Amino acid sequence: MNQIKETNKSVFDDGVLDYIKKEIKKGYSKETIKASLLKAGYNPKTIEPYFKHLVNSRKRLFYLFIVFILFILVLVSFKTYSDSKDKQLVKVYVNAGAQAYDNEDFPSAVTSFKKAIELNPKNVTYYLSLGQSYYQIGDMEKSTDSYKKALELAPMSYVTLARLGTTYRNIDMYPEALNYYSKSLELSPRYSYALSSIGVTYFYMQNYDKAIYYLNESLKIYPGREDSLNWLELIYDLREEYGLLLNTTNEHFKYNPNSYNAYFSLGRYYFVNNDFDATTFFYNQAIIFTQVNNKRALSYIHANLGLTYLSKKQYYEAIGHFNESLEYKEIPISYAGLAAAYYFLNDTYK
Repeated sequence: MNQIKETNKSVFDDGVLDYIKKEIKKGYSKETIKASLLKAGYNPKTIEPYFKHLVNSRKRLFYLFIVFILFILVLVSFKTYSDSKDKQLVKVYVNAGAQAYDNEDFPSAVTSFKKAIELNPKNVTYYLSLGQSYYQIGDMEKSTDSYKKALELAPMSYVTLARLGTTYRNIDMYPEALNYYSKSLELSPRYSYALSSIGVTYFYMQNYDKAIYYLNESLKIYPGREDSLNWLELIYDLREEYGLLLNTTNEHFKYNPNSYNAYFSLGRYYFVNNDFDATTFFYNQAIIFTQVNNKRALSYIHANLGLTYLSKKQYYEAIGHFNESLEYKEIPISYAGLAAAYYFLNDTYK
């Protein structure tokens, strides 16, 4: 009170303002505070504007608070709208990527999944899809990078670990591949894909016994697993274990009666048993059940049909199938078969 001095200036005295604010906080009424200021020697005409100033200041603060709240609400609404729009775009990109992948347009799939990741960089599935698309293109480095990013987001993903294993296997880094498959199985011991993939890795390492073991282990968990049966049929064919080949093929038909690989394996079985008519029948069945875009498979089936007709001494038919094989994919066996067919054909007409 003793520090408050009378003033006739139009500018408010900060000391007086502070005093009034403190007294209001203590619960004193306006009249009590005025009385105190009058006793301190203040002119009544100079006291009233202080109270009006305080009231106006509070109104301004209130209005500013309202404006701030409205601003926050607008921001929240805009963010909600923006997030909703982003989610819709992400869905569009993911669907486009999946469709492109199904159509084997892998570069377009890569583009779509990358756009989805730009809008939602925390989604593990998008990185997995991107990695698989790069894998199909043959870009193992970018495939590996995508899978590793997915693994950063979800370190306990046994699916990602197995996919990484397959990428390393594809660049002949077999120990690294087996390491990732093993880590995948530690997290999910019944993951048949990892077991089957270990079997395939041992096949490439030419350890056929271990390959057979792991492929059969995968079939215990997932009976009828197509890729495991395909690889087993190939191994038994290479090892000339035709009884096991026939048993595996019959098992194959139980689960997938339209498997082109099972028909092809039966063709191989009858070929080595010199039943060329049966061989021809089953190879033609394999062609019927092979998808048109599976050019590699069609090339090998036609090549083997060429060999069958060569064995039957039907050289024109053999030449036709060797040529058709080469239209799908250039493989050495078809060139060798053509040479043999023309040789025997010329020798026949000498």
